[in-house]
Amino acid sequence: MTILITGATGTIGTQTLKALEREGATALCGVRTPRGEHDVKLDLEDTASLDAALKGVTQLLLITPFVEHFEPLAERALDAAKRAGVSHVVRLSAAGVSPDASFDLARQHGRVEEALKASGLAHTIVRPLFFQDNFVKFQADTIKKDGAFYGASKGGKSAYLSSRDIGRVLAKILVDPAPHAGKTYSLTGPEALSDEQVAEVIGEARGRTVRYVDLPPEQLAAGMRSSGAPDWMVEGIVALEAIKANGWAAEVSPVVKDVLGEEGQRFDAFIAEHVDAFR
Repeated sequence: MTILITGATGTIGTQTLKALEREGATALCGVRTPRGEHDVKLDLEDTASLDAALKGVTQLLLITPFVEHFEPLAERALDAAKRAGVSHVVRLSAAGVSPDASFDLARQHGRVEEALKASGLAHTIVRPLFFQDNFVKFQADTIKKDGAFYGASKGGKSAYLSSRDIGRVLAKILVDPAPHAGKTYSLTGPEALSDEQVAEVIGEARGRTVRYVDLPPEQLAAGMRSSGAPDWMVEGIVALEAIKANGWAAEVSPVVKDVLGEEGQRFDAFIAEHVDAFR
């Protein structure tokens, strides 16, 4: 068994590597500049690089970067996986994607899923919902500065999950892919919370009140653009807020518990681990 992970240095790739280590397995890390013992040179824009990196690989975890046009990168990797005779591809996708989705990032994810299904490769598609970690990555600065964070979720609830649990699920699939072949898994956390409830949890943990400020979508978009966010990113984030507002992110999936044999991390436990980021 030889596992290769693209995007191995990102949030989910890193958590998957840690989980594989706990499973007693190792993986090759596809990176542009190899430094570690298990690093292999891989550039998703370079076919020769892909062919070399995939030589002898049996399981591929395909994680594409958060860029405007990732679809060609994924399709190039799938073509290379077919040439290399990869036994199983695990694709990290996203919740609610479709070739007919309302925004481009979701449409690209949907088309990549369709390409994987049509490829003839044994595969599993994993669709995580919104990450608990994103509150540390994207909201901590305004919480520390203003005691508030901003969105347009209109009271809608989301079953946020931790990147650690995503990595654990991916690792389980990679080390024993056969039971998961042909399946599409939607991953969520064990509870759905509104952003107002999220603010209460963070405020209680840090010992100071946190407010959630709900904005009209146009105002949220304008604020992001004024901070330098590109249009494609603004479109995606505003669309994700609409998914929350419409109640589409509130359903709790049993997949994490089914695969891991235990409930995923609850939001308050995650915040307790990372509370210093909000102080």
